[in-house]
Amino acid sequence: IWEKKNRKNIRQVRFAVGLCFQYPEYQIFEETVFSEIAFGPKQMGLDEKEIEKRVYESMDYVGISRELSKKSPFDLSGGQKRRVAIASIIAMKPSVLILDEPCAGLDPKGRDRILNLITSYQKKEGNTVIFVSHSMEDIAKIANRVLVMNKGSVAMTGSVDEVFSHSAELKEMGLNVPEITDVFLKLREMGIDCKTNIYTIEQAQQEYERLLLERGRAV
Repeated sequence: IWEKKNRKNIRQVRFAVGLCFQYPEYQIFEETVFSEIAFGPKQMGLDEKEIEKRVYESMDYVGISRELSKKSPFDLSGGQKRRVAIASIIAMKPSVLILDEPCAGLDPKGRDRILNLITSYQKKEGNTVIFVSHSMEDIAKIANRVLVMNKGSVAMTGSVDEVFSHSAELKEMGLNVPEITDVFLKLREMGIDCKTNIYTIEQAQQEYERLLLERGRAV
């Protein structure tokens, strides 16, 4: 993103990274959903046709009906506002998308919706997504690689399996492995020959069924 050859085009470089702050809905200010999402692309100097295309594409990405484009964003629910705010960043098509605690304050359904849209966005666009969170459950669901910061320094980095295998160190830093992972770690301590790289309910169910079948019981 930042190279010597880009120094003359600093304005373009700025649009290469999109940052969505924690509780981004508090920064909404435009009169309509459309104009809120269009704000970034307008600053990029895009023509009206391209702006409209990006706005509606972004709305589709985050699951906001196009029928709401003329509605005031302040009339939307908290979860919808959050998605509009994320759409306003996606509309600029940044090479790197940084999301700071995007699921903070949302109910389970809202969290799943945000996590799903982030995952689908990354898979479709292939762009880098940096997901900042204290929720190990959220990290386990979507991360390909994990970087743990402690007191301003990188404490550890690696795959989800590699990082979560250091549960004791994570606890010392005020973090923790997902609760479901803790359950299987304790089962292993009790002598049950189970997998410990279990991070989601879906993985836990599969392992539970495997253990039952292994013991000759129907699931």
